[in-house]
Amino acid sequence: MIPNPKENRPCPGVPRSAAPTSGSAAEEESSGRAAFEQEDPLGGNEILPLRPAKPQIEKNGIQHYYCLGPSMNPSLRAGDLLTVAPYGDRGVRRGDVVIFRPPGEDRLIAHRIISAGNKKLQARGDNNSRTDPWILRPEDILGRVIRVERRGKLRALQGGPSGDLWGRVFRCLTMSRLALFRVFRPAYRWAYRSGIFLRILPFRLKSRVVAIQRPTGVELQLVSGRFVLGRRPAGSKQWLIKRPFKPFLDLNRLP
Repeated sequence: MIPNPKENRPCPGVPRSAAPTSGSAAEEESSGRAAFEQEDPLGGNEILPLRPAKPQIEKNGIQHYYCLGPSMNPSLRAGDLLTVAPYGDRGVRRGDVVIFRPPGEDRLIAHRIISAGNKKLQARGDNNSRTDPWILRPEDILGRVIRVERRGKLRALQGGPSGDLWGRVFRCLTMSRLALFRVFRPAYRWAYRSGIFLRILPFRLKSRVVAIQRPTGVELQLVSGRFVLGRRPAGSKQWLIKRPFKPFLDLNRLP
């Protein structure tokens, strides 16, 4: 998401140093690798919500959206501007990154098609651990993401066989990270709960809290330099900390 400049003001109950920022490096990196410390470190079956970037549709049917979540990392990141083209007479291909509306819902999601046959489609986020639960029809698809703008740089987004190959690679990396985390999770949790690193290390991570205005409210982020160490989603009281930083932080001192 790209914050509205009019909303760039201190928020009630948020320290002045945590006022919403606009276009900050923290927001660009806010999705990280969806590697926040949770029971399911990949956030389960996370979606990639969208927000229209321009109210009007261009003559050729082109639309623009901002993406807001981490489920398509690294192909798409929070804050990316997506250019979406309609399919017209062309069919949806496996490997395409599409914008669709789940059956019976109003929200829009951007995920990659992993199964296309008999007019039944299934999608999945490149950074998700599971396939989306919906069986999609061609009429549920609004269009295909053809370009991505990130930090002022444009690039084409591959679809079809090439996109399918990249999607398989990213999903393989996602599942490898999940398996690795499960192996080391007991030691990781012990290090955090015991506080051993906080007691024996002679240094502390220098960090600050910033606030990002989201459609659902204010999201707090813990940043150190250009890196986002963790976030507290809008409406939540729980901090989600990226691995491996949790054992090095005193979460009791966070707002």
